[in-house]
Amino acid sequence: MIRLKNLIMEREDSKQTDSNLEDINIRVNYIAYETNYRWSDIPGNDDLMSADFAKEMVDFILDRIESENTRNPETGEYEYDVTRLDGDITFDCCIQRDDSEIDFHALYDENADLVRIELHDPDLAESLGITESVLYELLS
Repeated sequence: MIRLKNLIMEREDSKQTDSNLEDINIRVNYIAYETNYRWSDIPGNDDLMSADFAKEMVDFILDRIESENTRNPETGEYEYDVTRLDGDITFDCCIQRDDSEIDFHALYDENADLVRIELHDPDLAESLGITESVLYELLS
């Protein structure tokens, strides 16, 4: 009987967590990346962050980097030093909760896979119900 009660409570907690996830709006402040030649950033324009948005932006950045490379039209080979991504792409994000703002970085690799999350104030985030695992679930 106690086991059944625990299972029911876990299911209710899971439903509550799922509904809470839908209420989280993550805003992008900026996106930063570095190539072997320079550091660049793209303003976020208050875009909403999601795994799909990250994939779209990673593809955009890789296309932008590739457009800087010159190829020989006859051979297709690169003619000069090749510009390439140097490290992960950083999405500087924030979540508004109550009267607080939770800032964090979501880092993606060139395959648009979420590599890591860096919460700037993990204690504040946790007190407002936001953890790294919640963010991984939302952004992967």
